[in-house]
Amino acid sequence: MVRRPRLTTWLEQHRSRPLTLVSAPAGYGKSTLISCWLEAVDCPTAWLSLDEHDNELGAFLAYFLAAIETIFPNAVPETQAMLLASRLPTSAAIAITLLNELNQLDESFILVLDDYHLIDAQPIQDLLSEILAHPPRNLHLVLGTRIDPFLPIVTLRAKSQVTEIRIPDLRFTQTETQLLLVNMLDFPVDPAVVSEVDAQAEGWVTGLRLATLAMRHRIGRDYLPENLSLHNRYVTEYLVTEILAKQAQKWSAWMLKISILERFNAGLCQAVCIQGQEQIGNATPPSVSDGVQFLEWLQAANLFVIPLDDQHVWFRYHHIFREFLQQELVSRFSPENIAGLHAAAGNWYAQNGWIEEALNHLLIAGELSAAVHLVAQQRYSAMNNTQWPRLERLLDFFPNEIIETSAELWMLKTWLVYHHGQFNELPAMLQHLAVIMEHDTNQQIAKDLIGEISSLHSLIAYHAGDIDRAISEAREAIELLDPELWIVRVLARMYLGGSLLAKGDASGGYHAFYAAFDEEKVQHKRFRATLLMTACNFHWIAADLQSMAQAAQQCIEICETIDYQQILGYGKYQLGRVDYQRNNLRAAEKLFASVVDRPYQNYGINYTNSACGLGFTYQALGKEIEAQQVAEAAIAFLLETGNSSQLPYALALQAELALMQERLPLASQWAEKLDPVPPLVPMSGFLAPHITLVKVWLAQNTASSHGRAADLLTELHEYFTRFHNTRFLIETLALKARLEQTRWDQTAALAALNQAVQLAHQGGFIRLFVDLGPQMASLLAQLKVNRGTKAYIQRILAAFSGPMGIMPTSLMEGLPEPLTNREWQILELLGKRLTNKEIADRLFISPGTVRQHTHNIYQKLAVHDRRQAAAKAADLGILSH
Repeated sequence: MVRRPRLTTWLEQHRSRPLTLVSAPAGYGKSTLISCWLEAVDCPTAWLSLDEHDNELGAFLAYFLAAIETIFPNAVPETQAMLLASRLPTSAAIAITLLNELNQLDESFILVLDDYHLIDAQPIQDLLSEILAHPPRNLHLVLGTRIDPFLPIVTLRAKSQVTEIRIPDLRFTQTETQLLLVNMLDFPVDPAVVSEVDAQAEGWVTGLRLATLAMRHRIGRDYLPENLSLHNRYVTEYLVTEILAKQAQKWSAWMLKISILERFNAGLCQAVCIQGQEQIGNATPPSVSDGVQFLEWLQAANLFVIPLDDQHVWFRYHHIFREFLQQELVSRFSPENIAGLHAAAGNWYAQNGWIEEALNHLLIAGELSAAVHLVAQQRYSAMNNTQWPRLERLLDFFPNEIIETSAELWMLKTWLVYHHGQFNELPAMLQHLAVIMEHDTNQQIAKDLIGEISSLHSLIAYHAGDIDRAISEAREAIELLDPELWIVRVLARMYLGGSLLAKGDASGGYHAFYAAFDEEKVQHKRFRATLLMTACNFHWIAADLQSMAQAAQQCIEICETIDYQQILGYGKYQLGRVDYQRNNLRAAEKLFASVVDRPYQNYGINYTNSACGLGFTYQALGKEIEAQQVAEAAIAFLLETGNSSQLPYALALQAELALMQERLPLASQWAEKLDPVPPLVPMSGFLAPHITLVKVWLAQNTASSHGRAADLLTELHEYFTRFHNTRFLIETLALKARLEQTRWDQTAALAALNQAVQLAHQGGFIRLFVDLGPQMASLLAQLKVNRGTKAYIQRILAAFSGPMGIMPTSLMEGLPEPLTNREWQILELLGKRLTNKEIADRLFISPGTVRQHTHNIYQKLAVHDRRQAAAKAADLGILSH
């Protein structure tokens, strides 16, 4: 070791800058310099050695965060959670979360990214650019690279935010050259030799080391340094061969064999080098301790080996040395022998849990069956633990032509399609899988997959309305699925329970879910939480808010004890739905926001439904601007992540809010784009776009739109009745009452509303009616019901409030046409003697709109001017609210 205080001092003096860039070609001592500096610093450090497999944002981020957590355990949980997202967030989104978490750390630290030249993926460059644009106060980033990275180095240089160490800085001085020669040769070196070697090597450290090794092995022979050429062409096969030739035959073969490895430890060396033993000739077969002995010898010989950890367990070759060893390996070993080495490495990695590394070597070795089997072994555990990004990375190791002919790999690809919510692609995926299985001679694999296939057929049949087949396929899946693949067993139970409910067998559906707590062999907390979350959808469709609340609360409690974030988000959404419908708005807001604030950490369907819930909640609380922002953010997020399956619900949310905020043109634009009306599908989300469409047509208030609303309501009534979807049947009946009211058929309106109230009473739905507007309050006030139902209706009427206060029931009953929410807002502000402009500014609308609403208020209240309107507001007592 030649310490270089002139450089380490320079690095230490500029540690306050966010970035240090050490950039030079191979062999200039970049890694050694950084290591020497870190030995003396007074802050914690972490080191990440990159390779070509890290050139993908997910893999890079996983290791980047792991490096940070070697210093600060659990320091970046929010960013870690992003790795589990169905789709990895954008670099900008990751950077925001990561920077927030890093800025919360109290202690400064240094993070080294070595061999950064292997990274050229634009998302990774974007991530680091974002970090460097807003550098955390406590992070000092060090990049060791052969080429300048695609980062804003010029900008950072102009701001004095980067320290740069380059070739001229790294070149050995003549004094350092002399020190290196003396240390390595252990005898005095003539100053002329030092001068000559230094001049020829031009300060290139690896060239100097190789030259010194050659000198050391030539002791006793005439040596003329001028006979060597060191002008960066010095490293030739001749010198590598000479170095190898001077080593023990046994160890020289081991050196060649492990050149296939990017990194190695004793066990891996031994596993690889036992293979191809016949190539060593008469050498003694290795013993169990040979791996340890080899590494001890390799370090003692100082042969370009670099430790990767403080315990000296893992090592790598210097890159240049490894490249030449690999060339020598190819010249001495047959392709079959080299493939055997890779196979041995792959098997060792697989046995020790390094799956990605194992796949890489097995595929290089041509061990396709072993590679596929390895993924199959990992698939159940990864699916159960919702490690979908990891499964995608494993699948990416295989070329498409292999995936398309392997039943196991195609099954995995099908599950990834399901996970991304692309249900319309599932039939074609399963059809191709059937073709693969027809030609697959491994019948055991086909048998193992039938249960998974049946679970997906159940899903397809359920969404197509083929309930009998959905039940049959789900039961077959439960019978055949491996007990260990509990995540798919829960899916099968979900469609069995939902299908039985659709058949009118509520008790059977209930049993399909809750019997699993006794029948399933796997009974850990993740399974129980997932099953409870799934059961919530059953209770929602059945309009049973009480059971739904219990299941959701239990799900949340379990998830919080085991840090099961994805299902925890689902549990909060489900409980948020209950709180919203019960008009517990502040509780609902908190629950929905906890999901919406973490879009990448939650599944797309959960995020979208929670955004719908939060938008409705903000609207109910009078936060109209915030409600609009939630809808806009949801649409932007779904477009960014390519989630086309959930986008219609976010657009429907925007239309719902437009209606409630009396922005009918925007809602009408949305409705026009749904022509023709999409086919009906099972509905279990926060809202249903078909229901929204009816609301828009009713609001348009034309004969044509009323006719279209009537036709769709008839279709919806038949559909929800046939499939026993009580939740949306209630809303359909309530909208039918609204329609009949506009047709002046009060008897039909009250009859439909009475049916809705009777279905909703046990569940305790409140907001479902309130969100339909003050016209619904007028109808509810006219219902003639028994005492128990009347108390329920009074709770609903008490919840009819705009942002400014509670609407007086007495006025609702007396008006032929109740005030809208916007008109109630304006009436209160008229009562406060505000001008039209002041009201417009307060409500973010135009003065002309205020004038129009004011005119409508005069007509409805039978008053003639602002003074009388203000007096009426005072009489009604709305100012006190």
